[in-house]
Amino acid sequence: MFQSDAASEVDDEQPINGEIQYVSPPRKYWLIIVAMLACIAVGWTTKEVVGSQHAKMERVPTDAMALFTSNFKRQKELDWGKETASKDKAFETASKDSADNELAWKGAGQKVGLQIWRIIKFKVVAVPKDEYGEFYDGDSYIVLNTYEKDGDLQFDIHYWIGKDSTQDEYSTAAYKVVELDTKLDNRPVQHKEVMNHESSLFKSYFDSMKIVKGGADSGSSEKVVEKSYETDLWVIAEGTMRKVRTTSSLKSENVYIIQGGPGGQLLYQWNGAKAPRKSKMVAAKVLQQFAKTRKEKVTTGVLEEKETSANHPVMMLLRSGEKNPKSGPAKLPSKMLRFTGSLDLEVLSGLEEANLKTEDVFFVDTPEAYWIWVGKNASVDQRTNSMTYAHKEVSKSEAAWRIIHVVKEGEETDEFRKVFTNA
Repeated sequence: MFQSDAASEVDDEQPINGEIQYVSPPRKYWLIIVAMLACIAVGWTTKEVVGSQHAKMERVPTDAMALFTSNFKRQKELDWGKETASKDKAFETASKDSADNELAWKGAGQKVGLQIWRIIKFKVVAVPKDEYGEFYDGDSYIVLNTYEKDGDLQFDIHYWIGKDSTQDEYSTAAYKVVELDTKLDNRPVQHKEVMNHESSLFKSYFDSMKIVKGGADSGSSEKVVEKSYETDLWVIAEGTMRKVRTTSSLKSENVYIIQGGPGGQLLYQWNGAKAPRKSKMVAAKVLQQFAKTRKEKVTTGVLEEKETSANHPVMMLLRSGEKNPKSGPAKLPSKMLRFTGSLDLEVLSGLEEANLKTEDVFFVDTPEAYWIWVGKNASVDQRTNSMTYAHKEVSKSEAAWRIIHVVKEGEETDEFRKVFTNA
């Protein structure tokens, strides 16, 4: 009934075969230590596994977000590409339809030879063959030369601008050139020609060229006789206007009205850098009144002293006193510009053919000519606006008479490639 002292000292006992098994203290403590070490090992392993899983769980959202963002961007780019391609396709379809509906283009470029059209009241009118080589200085023309090379028909399209052609006329010509280019599957090389500064290629089409005074802006081919004007100069200072002797030494404190050129068609306001605002306002009103009293067409404009080159035609008119000054080739440095997808101009360093990238349009500005290079993957906006931007760049330069050539990627001419080899 009572346990022995030895049995009472035992903390742990188990029945085995009906008998009490006593465990000595040293062995008991050893088992406890082993058990504790096992628990620590299991705990450490669990922590590692849980920690690893936790780390994995932390990484999964980050990786998923990156994947989602990447896929979203890729999808957005694909959607944008599809949208751009769709827009390009729609534009090409519309342009093709417009070209097909233009009766003047029927038979254009179908056989080797020269074809010429004249812009009359915003319409394209074929020029009789016996009048080829005769151009009215008040009109704009489109000239298509079709020739054969390596068994295929090749094309050069020129639009010629007379010195008295209106902006509406040459804008119509420029638009119709794009239309004709579309009609011929975008294969022609385009050229803009300026009266008295025609390219040698353009001149080679004719045995001789004849410039006739007048135009067809009113629908009439009647020739008009130009009235000769001496160069006149008025100075506006302190609210008064007086005529002064023609001179190129204009004072920065004054504003001037300049009239001259063939037929007196140049009518400009020159603002000195230090001229007061009141004098500029008075001059602007005088300029408008002068233009209204003239029956002949006049070209008006405003020149700012700091922005006007000494080689500007009006300034040369003052300096030389010539009625029809001709600006010689301006020795301007060649440069290259990128016409971006956002319709901005980015000046590039150097003149390297390697700069040409298929996704953009590039302008190559040389002393002799102005080139537009159109990449195959350029956007519709870039292609349709390139000529307008190039025309503005050329017009404000010291060599506004230069010819503008348009070449397409993969169809570069030898003349274009020489620009880079001679750089």
